[in-house]
Amino acid sequence: MRGRLAALPTAGYQAPARVLLDDGRCTVRVTSEDGRVSKDFDFTVMPVGRPLQVALAEAFDRRTGPSGTCCRRTRERGSGKIFVAGDHRGATIGGSV
Repeated sequence: MRGRLAALPTAGYQAPARVLLDDGRCTVRVTSEDGRVSKDFDFTVMPVGRPLQVALAEAFDRRTGPSGTCCRRTRERGSGKIFVAGDHRGATIGGSV
């Protein structure tokens, strides 16, 4: 094993929300594992009803979240996981940097 074990979060810690549904938004915020890079995906630009926008945003969140299967390692070893869906889906679902 290389490096050292990561510290556990403090008691009561909750990860920040990734699906943002307040004030008419329907956005998924995808953040790199190290927390330095994030990208918002706006599902309100999709020409479908609000319930379907929310369902798609939640599915996207599950797929790209910490326990999802859609992530990749960057080329630079040790820099952590970044969002995979960002590059090719951002243009179709309103991704913004």
